[in-house]
Amino acid sequence: MKIGTIIRVVLATSVLTIAIWFVFRGVDIEAMISILTRSNMALLLLSLPIVIASHVVRARRWQTLLIPSGHTTHISTAFNAVMIGYAANMFVPRSGEFIRPWVFSRRESIPVGTALSSVLIERVLDVLSLLIGISCVMFFAPGRFAEILPGFTASGIVLRLGLPIGLLAV
Repeated sequence: MKIGTIIRVVLATSVLTIAIWFVFRGVDIEAMISILTRSNMALLLLSLPIVIASHVVRARRWQTLLIPSGHTTHISTAFNAVMIGYAANMFVPRSGEFIRPWVFSRRESIPVGTALSSVLIERVLDVLSLLIGISCVMFFAPGRFAEILPGFTASGIVLRLGLPIGLLAV
């Protein structure tokens, strides 16, 4: 085996070990096992394909955003980059938004700027989708909106978000 491969395996194993320690530090293992034994394992196992499918859809959406750049990309590379981004977010919040395009650009040989700009476009689309969803709730169920966010009125939200929504739309 090459020395570079050995270093990567040792480094990856070290990062994984530290991540597992970080996730489980301060966790009452007995309480966790008790909760898991009382849980409906069938529902838990049925949710896994849905979660994985949502990440595949996100990778495909990102791949679709890169079509105009003219670069051929692979869904497996996009999926791997998305998952690496999630892992990076465990250590430094929002760092995955920068690591994901960097990993993807290295593996697909596309410019980092192209991959990074596609993530920016993806975030803008996410915000617009969220604003559309909030607007629908405000329009179709204003009473429910007041229940969900006490102290906020639909008109107050519209006044506060009017400028940012207008800027995003432009």
